[in-house]
Amino acid sequence: MNPAALAQAALSQPAPVQSAVPSPLSVFLGLARHAEQELTGTTLSSVPALSEAPAGAGSASALASAAAPATAPAPTTAPAAAASTVPAAEADPTPVLRLRDLTVGYPGRDGEVTAVAGVDLEVRAGETVAIVGESGSGKTTTAAVAAGLLTGGARIEAAEHSVFGTDMRGAGERAWHGVRGTRIGYVPQDTGAGLNPVRTIGSQLKEVLALHGRTRAEAEERLRTVLAQVGLDPEAHPGRFPHEFSGGQRQRVLIALALAGDPGLIIADEPTSALDVTVQKQVLDLLAGLVAERGTALILITHDLGIARDRADRVLVMSGGRLVESGPAARILDRPRQEYTKRLIAAAPGLTGVPLLQSHRAQGGQEQNSAPEGGAGEPLIRVTGVVKTYTGHRGGAARPAVDGADVTLRAGRTLGIVGESGSGKSTTARILVGLESADAGTGTVLGEDLATLPRKVRSLSRRARFVHQDATAALDPSFTVGQSIAEPLRGFRLGGRAERRARVAELLDLVALPPEFAERRPRELSGGQRQRVTLARALASTPEILVLDEPVSALDVSVQQQILELLLDLQERLGLAYVFISHDLAVVRHIADDVLIMAGGRVVESGPAAEVFDRPRTGLTRALVAAVPGTAHRRAASGAAVPRTAEPRTAASSTPVRPVPIGAR
Repeated sequence: MNPAALAQAALSQPAPVQSAVPSPLSVFLGLARHAEQELTGTTLSSVPALSEAPAGAGSASALASAAAPATAPAPTTAPAAAASTVPAAEADPTPVLRLRDLTVGYPGRDGEVTAVAGVDLEVRAGETVAIVGESGSGKTTTAAVAAGLLTGGARIEAAEHSVFGTDMRGAGERAWHGVRGTRIGYVPQDTGAGLNPVRTIGSQLKEVLALHGRTRAEAEERLRTVLAQVGLDPEAHPGRFPHEFSGGQRQRVLIALALAGDPGLIIADEPTSALDVTVQKQVLDLLAGLVAERGTALILITHDLGIARDRADRVLVMSGGRLVESGPAARILDRPRQEYTKRLIAAAPGLTGVPLLQSHRAQGGQEQNSAPEGGAGEPLIRVTGVVKTYTGHRGGAARPAVDGADVTLRAGRTLGIVGESGSGKSTTARILVGLESADAGTGTVLGEDLATLPRKVRSLSRRARFVHQDATAALDPSFTVGQSIAEPLRGFRLGGRAERRARVAELLDLVALPPEFAERRPRELSGGQRQRVTLARALASTPEILVLDEPVSALDVSVQQQILELLLDLQERLGLAYVFISHDLAVVRHIADDVLIMAGGRVVESGPAAEVFDRPRTGLTRALVAAVPGTAHRRAASGAAVPRTAEPRTAASSTPVRPVPIGAR
């Protein structure tokens, strides 16, 4: 993918409103930056940062601005998007999109880098096609070409590239202005980057509609229609700002923006990866409804194979810029022919099969529910009746974020906390490490009284460390990896300069990274490597507890599995206890000993992980389990153990020795 080309595409957009907030188009700039890093390891200093997005790319409607009829009439030969309940594929055999023998290359450090090679993609009206693959596989690049967002410096070659029957090879920006927004709608992954935080969603939608040539009255009517289509209130919601919506509601707003121009093709890039399973299901149901009722074509880019299995008619599997395998979803994911596809499926966590935790401990002669060595003593965490109440929004009644939660955690064990957004799981975790004060409750954390934790947060933070979801945001981009890992050592004044360097090398080995990574910067690492660095930094002060907040939600399934294997390995060797927060029940099942299911601040169900997931007692837990993508198909399949493909460990990193704290040397 060529970021400079995407920057040029952004610069060519009309600029009705200036803003510093990235738009769906500027999201592509960030994705482009990440893709080039993955492929070439280059430093993209020549590409403007998202905060430096050019005028016109700064609002949520910059992408749609390209479709304004006043500047770019749509190609006259392209058929109109289907609007009836009869699938358009039956009435018109012409594909909505056809790419044949697509090859994309762009300049790299040592010459041209081929991002996509010989890919074929065809989508018809009323059809859903999922593109799956690891980071750097070329799936986002392919989508960018399909939408005409990869131009300029990139070398793009295709035997055929048609949109609604119109040949788009060599098409300039004027031609693409008549396609993007009105023919093709794009739903980005990051709702924070796709919406302007200082404007109401109604004003952002009206801006898009004005750029499509709608009058004020027409825009108002269309706004109400699209909000109703995505399940939002046309009366109450237009006047609200993005921060007043939940994650699922913001994703619905982005879908509404994509629908504003009534496109016949929607490209959704990881639209649900950060959402709870129930909200995820609602968003996917919405997209499926558009396909079924309006004959809209849908390209779904995802790393979740369960979503692909449940939602797609056809699946394309990509790796290294090439198409590995394609065909009907049931055939590809139930009976894969290629080894790469088989490895992806094997790495995907599920609600059936032997959990990673159980198989990992079986290798060490332990049972899943037996306390590891040192875990039979006094719990590291034992609190009861925890309450945290926040003041109501805009003078409303106060509401409890946590309401009577009981939490127990022993050494060497993992407690999974699962729940929807707003269930209280993250607030509970923050209370346990002293980052939030509890309004009520009793008990101790690492021997400290619950009521005194906020006053002792510095000493507590050395023994209980927090690992955040977004490894990119957690690492200072101006620091080398070695500097980031050594930061807690400097903060806690542990060791001298030479000791810190030695400790950094030790920690890199512990998380299976080469010592030369100490001189790299975060932008030179893959997503999985950055997450390993955050783990190394968290382990620097030799903690007893790690609180992991959605640590693998944004990772590909194979990288996700590697991180889970690493966590289990570290737990076995160091005796760590984990509080593992996730919306992914399948992931929690694979790593947790015990589980808390939370809703509305309350613990609605708790117990051993196998018991909670295999024999749920409450309706909420059953609903969460049923909403996991691919659940029905996985439960119909064999319950045999899933083969694992963990990363090899170095000889040094396999030594079962707990590192000695620097302060004790």
